[in-house]
Amino acid sequence: MTVAKTPLAKPGSTMPNRTRIVASAMASMQIEGLDLDARSVSDFAALQAGALSSTELRKRLLKRYSKQASAS
Repeated sequence: MTVAKTPLAKPGSTMPNRTRIVASAMASMQIEGLDLDARSVSDFAALQAGALSSTELRKRLLKRYSKQASAS
């Protein structure tokens, strides 16, 4: 799988733009059948606020959801 190396949002992007990007990402996950738990929603909120990088969010989500998939 190829992972894009582009940032989630351009530096200096406005909060409404970040909000739109985060909402789109969350909706995409739900469309793919991933139910977001409270920790994931909190992580996305931290990303939106600029307190978490997209790289760190990706690491957290992969770790969390790959554990769930292997337990199934």
